[in-house]
Amino acid sequence: MARIEFINAPGRRYDLFFLFVLYFNKEHCLANFTNPEKAREDTEFMERLWEAVAPVPEELLPFFRLNDDGKSLITGSLFKSGPEVLEEFRPEDAFAGVDTMARAATDFWLNCPQDAPTTTDGMKKINAAIRASGCDHRLRSALYSLLIDPQKVLDTLIGELNAKARLDPAYYTLKTPEELKSSFEPEPFNRDMSLSGWPFDLSRREKIYVSFCVYAKNCIRASDIGGGDALLLLGQDYADQLASLRGRTEVPRLDVFGTAIAEKNRIDILNLILTRGEVSIKDVEQELKFSGTNAYYHLSLMIKANMLKTRSRGKAVYYSINRRFFDSVIRVLGKYGELSAYSQRGCDAGGPEWARRMGGE
Repeated sequence: MARIEFINAPGRRYDLFFLFVLYFNKEHCLANFTNPEKAREDTEFMERLWEAVAPVPEELLPFFRLNDDGKSLITGSLFKSGPEVLEEFRPEDAFAGVDTMARAATDFWLNCPQDAPTTTDGMKKINAAIRASGCDHRLRSALYSLLIDPQKVLDTLIGELNAKARLDPAYYTLKTPEELKSSFEPEPFNRDMSLSGWPFDLSRREKIYVSFCVYAKNCIRASDIGGGDALLLLGQDYADQLASLRGRTEVPRLDVFGTAIAEKNRIDILNLILTRGEVSIKDVEQELKFSGTNAYYHLSLMIKANMLKTRSRGKAVYYSINRRFFDSVIRVLGKYGELSAYSQRGCDAGGPEWARRMGGE
């Protein structure tokens, strides 16, 4: 197994960016970055974080808004994985300049890298590209601000990063760095991640730098940094998140399924999704008169049981029924009823076809 070195700087940088990503993509983070096993706890944790970060100037939206692929400009374009990620992050030294920033923003959001316009014709070209991009009003307005006065926006970005870096992580610390270091075992971790379908094989690395995150508490993220080395970012609750991921790859557990299904509100959510095909958190709140916290709680339990799938589209997260899971439940339950007999005999009129339809064959 590779040599392990614990390092603090990458986790601090990732946590700092995560604060802004959470602020501008709250719904996405609650749906995708919480542990279904600890839905209420994680939701409350992120709500507290969001309140601590607010407000953030709207002109910083282009840097931290997630696109349809779940990536942000600041992590997907302005910062690449390499040895420099191991160094302490200083916002004043991190950005190459306003021209680079403007080109990165227009490339990321408009797919046409442009310098900040200095002529009327240049502004017309940018204006046409923004209008054709399909960006919503908030993002269009923020992009205009960035391109019209990039130096002002850059100064705002640096100031906000420095201000948020002064938040006290101790208030949000659930496990000390010493506890996390002593509990980390690379070989079992790599084995468990492989069983969960993770394609990143740590055993082939020369050296692994491990850095822990406080705010991104469920983070499990690995990247190549060159020279056969890798960086592993782990949130302070990564072990619980790993256990949850591992559980979702196993045969359906009837006790977990039973807990998730044995509540009228969750039956109502299932029926709403069945009617519409997929729903957003806002649909659940409006149609079933739930608060946001209760909606997230119920949906997280259903995700924990593997009953639902999610997909992201911009800021919105959509939930749909995981039909393969229900087919698996039918097969598991089939041994207790007529399905088992039909599957074994396969000779009664209508039996084999019914068994196939219900998942018995």
